Amino acid sequence: MDFKTTAGDSVSLARHPLGLGGVCDVDSPDSPVRVCAVPDWVRRSKVMDCRRQGNAPVTSLLREQRVFVPDRAHYFRIVNRLESAQAVQQFSNVELQVDPESEVLLLHGVTVFRGGALTRHERTPVEWLRREEKLGANVLDGTVCAVLVLKDVRTGDVLDVEYTRVDKRELFANMVALVQDEAFPFPVGRVLASWTDAAGKTFRSVGKLAGYTYEETEEGGLVTREWKASDVPARLAEPNVPSDEADPFMQCGNVSSWGEIATELLEKWSMTPADRSQLDREVSAIREESAGEAPRVLAAVLDRVGRSVRYQAVSKGMLGLVPEDLGKVWERKYGDCKEKTMLMVWFLRELGFEAVPVLVNTKAGRLIRRLLPWSGAFDHVVARVRTNRGELWIDPTDIYRGGDPNSWRTLPFAFGLPLMSGSDDLVPIPDDGGVGSVLEVRERLKLDSTSLAGISMIEMTFFGGRADWLRALFDREGVAGLINFTKALADAGRRGLQIDDDPEWHDDLDLNAFRIKATGRIPDMIRHDSESGMDLVSVAPFAFNGVFVAVADTKRMRPLAVVHPCEVRHEVTVEHPSLREADYPRRIVEDEAMRFECGSRMDGTYPLYWFHYRSLADRVDPKRIARYKIRLELVFKAVDIFLRLPVRGRRPSSSGNPEHGWGGGPSVPKARVTGGSVDARAVIWFVFLLLFLIYTLIRVFI
Repeated sequence: MDFKTTAGDSVSLARHPLGLGGVCDVDSPDSPVRVCAVPDWVRRSKVMDCRRQGNAPVTSLLREQRVFVPDRAHYFRIVNRLESAQAVQQFSNVELQVDPESEVLLLHGVTVFRGGALTRHERTPVEWLRREEKLGANVLDGTVCAVLVLKDVRTGDVLDVEYTRVDKRELFANMVALVQDEAFPFPVGRVLASWTDAAGKTFRSVGKLAGYTYEETEEGGLVTREWKASDVPARLAEPNVPSDEADPFMQCGNVSSWGEIATELLEKWSMTPADRSQLDREVSAIREESAGEAPRVLAAVLDRVGRSVRYQAVSKGMLGLVPEDLGKVWERKYGDCKEKTMLMVWFLRELGFEAVPVLVNTKAGRLIRRLLPWSGAFDHVVARVRTNRGELWIDPTDIYRGGDPNSWRTLPFAFGLPLMSGSDDLVPIPDDGGVGSVLEVRERLKLDSTSLAGISMIEMTFFGGRADWLRALFDREGVAGLINFTKALADAGRRGLQIDDDPEWHDDLDLNAFRIKATGRIPDMIRHDSESGMDLVSVAPFAFNGVFVAVADTKRMRPLAVVHPCEVRHEVTVEHPSLREADYPRRIVEDEAMRFECGSRMDGTYPLYWFHYRSLADRVDPKRIARYKIRLELVFKAVDIFLRLPVRGRRPSSSGNPEHGWGGGPSVPKARVTGGSVDARAVIWFVFLLLFLIYTLIRVFI
């Protein structure tokens, strides 16, 4: 295969890998982006015009991707017509991501077609951006973004971007994959995906795309498989879909089994340190301080590797897919996930445990079981440890996980690939079965009708995964982080909360519980309602902020993912001179996905309002979406609770609106309004009618 430069020169990849060596017109031969002609194996598609659909800001005339397996090259071409000023703003900056350590990006063309004239822009100076979006989580992303800023782009222009990414990794050199999904944010005139490889080579595919045609051709010992579709309408993926419920897609690959990936990694990942002298001394120290007791040994190893060795996530491009020597990792006291896990596994094996590194995908969940094996399937490494108490699952990069390590039998990754001899398939990783992610809130509201302000005394206790998250937040941002988090959480029902003093906090690692106590003032807690002539105060439980997943469309085709496992309890005691009864009726809302209860009781001399929610499943079946929405609306009305207080120092007015009761929802005739006062004018009218009736009866019978 030859790559042609703009000067017309060419070079064979058989002589110069990746088409480098001066054939591309760039400022530096070491640049990860080269300007080159389209490779000769690409059969360029014709661009067909198509009408704008609706008010779509972009009409995609062509979306094309081709994989050429022999050269590990992935070709892309995207042709968009910019229909709006917003589209011009978005697409005039052409962004192409590249990992300089693992791939080369060959830029073939960036052209703008306007009024029958074509202008080329691939020689536009490249600006380099490195976006470290996960730097706060100690994750360095090795990819950089090549940006071409096009200065003369207008509404109605057709922008044509064409490039090829060539993989130059030594590891997984023969493993290639292609993924094509069905959903596009804009209407597309033509879609094409192709796979070209030598005849007789391994080819596997999974999934099917509706409306696509398939064609297979063979020429010169190469087999090309093509999938095409025309006039594909815009279809956004439905929001809040469970992770194992992927949109329709097609995946192609040339890996026969997961075992191929494990075998290749085992050949490269060494568990034998070049110099183990320092490590051996540490093993002796662990044996001595733990007295050979397995739980203490495990705790000691976790302390040394989990907390003493700093986690520094580095992409494959910056450090490579092969871990550093374990002796050097221990000496420098930092490493990425694979290095920390392998170091921990080494310690445990030396101390008599059966331990193995396990590759996992942090995003795919159970969906990975439906996918073909491919080299990019995994982005994290954890450990499986077997003891006489059972099987443990440990992530040494998660230094905030609480509880007894000897009870760590779950991780949220569903499936993993053990790196051990004979490993040829994924193994299930137990989940927590809905236990542990709990929030309990106890709140005391003190109301002052004169100043219309309120004092909120809050005690929040987070358990399980919630506690782990708070622990990480506190470690990263300190007390200021706890204050900001408390104010953000309470904003749903205590808008304007002002926390003057630093909150108290307590972290119980053994119970995996994190407790925050805070007191704040809410200046406008009490609000006067001119229609009812009453003072109103909201006691909505803010602990449910972010828990419920609203349903916008009851005609969904896919399941709705809900927050699970999840349990929330919120109790609010309200102190005010006029509140002496707990007469908020008990309510229960329940379906297959959740159970919600609320009610009231007395807390000494003041009423206490309590709310309890527990998820029962991680999704709602599409057939039950409408029913779930009705139940959810009942929950929203139940938690949107307002109390009436007698007016102090203002002239009352009347209102016949029955909605001025509990929660702003349906009126509850049998329930008295807490703290409500009797309207004096109503009493006067009642007495007048009674006297008139008595007078009439006397005149009739006497």
